[in-house]
Amino acid sequence: MKPDPPYERLINDKNRSDQGGALVTEIIPADQATVKAAKPGEHVLVTGPYVLDRQHGWMEIHPVWQMESLR
Repeated sequence: MKPDPPYERLINDKNRSDQGGALVTEIIPADQATVKAAKPGEHVLVTGPYVLDRQHGWMEIHPVWQMESLR
């Protein structure tokens, strides 16, 4: 997900180079029945732990606990 300008500080160089400037967000399979993924272009508020994925080197929210549409 592309963060709004005030939240661009949440991404690092690996997010920029490997994820096109997106913050990785992961909904775990056990939560997919209750946490719905955003539609392309949808503006959302994502809640969950903000962590460094040490295997890939990018920042992410994993797992996503809640994703709320901000229409």
